[in-house]
Amino acid sequence: MGGAIAALLLAAFIAAGPPSAAAQPEVQQAEAPSEAARERVLLAAVGSHLDRSRVVLTEIAHRNGGAAADISIERATAADLVADNRLYRQAAQRNGDAAVAAVLEDLERVLWRSPAARASLARRSRALRDQIDTKGLLFKVTVMGTRVRERQQDAAPVRPATKTSA
Repeated sequence: MGGAIAALLLAAFIAAGPPSAAAQPEVQQAEAPSEAARERVLLAAVGSHLDRSRVVLTEIAHRNGGAAADISIERATAADLVADNRLYRQAAQRNGDAAVAAVLEDLERVLWRSPAARASLARRSRALRDQIDTKGLLFKVTVMGTRVRERQQDAAPVRPATKTSA
């Protein structure tokens, strides 16, 4: 009886063959992100940047107190946005996205002048408002932010619907 069981175990072991690679845990290598994935990430970052910039421009353009309004907080935020804006503008130029690059260039000029102006506080505030109004920059940033979000949604991968149990 013991010999028969041993023979069956030996036959089962031989039939199964040597341990296969499938039996061992498979290590997946990280794939480089696709061009579409990089574009989605860039669009998300640019959209967020445009939203933050729009808030700063709105605060500067509509600050109560006239020309003497204190915009020091907005100037500090604008200074933080300048470096990001430059990177996003360069990325848009590399990707051939001239419309986004043009809006970001106009935005960069205003953001750069905001913290760097040496005039009195009243003159700086008035000059920034004039630039925002003259260029229609607030409108451009708002429209481009909307377009970027739409492109981001269009670039989002379509995931197959999953079945849900009721």
